[in-house]
Amino acid sequence: MTLLSQHLIINDIELVKKVIMDVALAHPKVLKDPAPFVRLDTHNASSLDFTCRLWVKGADYWDVHFDMLEQVKVACDKNDIEIPYPQIVVHNG
Repeated sequence: MTLLSQHLIINDIELVKKVIMDVALAHPKVLKDPAPFVRLDTHNASSLDFTCRLWVKGADYWDVHFDMLEQVKVACDKNDIEIPYPQIVVHNG
């Protein structure tokens, strides 16, 4: 199950992979076997996209999905990893 795909602005790919993996391994509902993995997935115009695949019991899927989204954001903030969001510049006049 792919539970997470994040668009990140980074200089250190290994740091991002470690941060995401640490979050996955710390979650009590993530199964240890098969082991989770994190990979660089896509090179976009203004971000690198990472995919985290992990395995959970079916009944735990949504809890883990939403927990991972929140916990990865918090972990990225703590490690100064920026998640880019679209910006609109409006010129008036």
